[in-house]
Amino acid sequence: MRKNGIPGLTKSNSFYRLVLLLASCLVLLPAVSLAIDHPTSNPYETRPAPDGYLAYEIIPTPGGLTIERDVMVTMQDGVKLACNVYRPDKPGRFPVIVAMTPYGKDQTPPVFNQDGSFLPNAYGPYVLRVYSQGADLGHMKISLLTPWEGPDPAFWVSNDYVVVIADQRGGFKSEGKMPSPNQGGDDLFYLIEWAAAQEWSNGNVGMAGVSAMTTLRLLHSWAAAH
Repeated sequence: MRKNGIPGLTKSNSFYRLVLLLASCLVLLPAVSLAIDHPTSNPYETRPAPDGYLAYEIIPTPGGLTIERDVMVTMQDGVKLACNVYRPDKPGRFPVIVAMTPYGKDQTPPVFNQDGSFLPNAYGPYVLRVYSQGADLGHMKISLLTPWEGPDPAFWVSNDYVVVIADQRGGFKSEGKMPSPNQGGDDLFYLIEWAAAQEWSNGNVGMAGVSAMTTLRLLHSWAAAH
């Protein structure tokens, strides 16, 4: 009776094929690293191509913005969340865009030195996830105020909005410990209530952001309903 298995494949053969596969990975790894870490004509590499092409374009921060950094907003249990507030530099009450991030409100898109290295405080996923993986997003135009996955204050404030970007509880400059999903939703609820009551707010508060920030918005909706 023939044993179950693939004809002609023995344990010895399987072992040698595994060794060959691992060896191939070791040989190819430097080549992959070289493609990612050195300038090429690929517009999605981690360093600019010789023609300076990147998947996004850093635009100058426009004038007419008032920026308040590390504004501490107290939650219901006394924990304070660190926020950056960006608003028009003129009198008036404006609608507000709120975002809460687990990635750091002060993390910026990479800005490159002439040797291709990027400056400190540049957030890695802008490099690793936006264009080194080849996502064909075209030219995005963002300012250095833009947090990862969050709204660009340069755009919104220029259109007469206030933007509030907060570090999530337990992260970066905010107090407390990493929140549960319910706690994160509650924090966003109280942050929105705070924003609506400020002297620069007209009481209309919306939210913006993708991925993790979208999850927080869903949790906020649950918190508001309960």
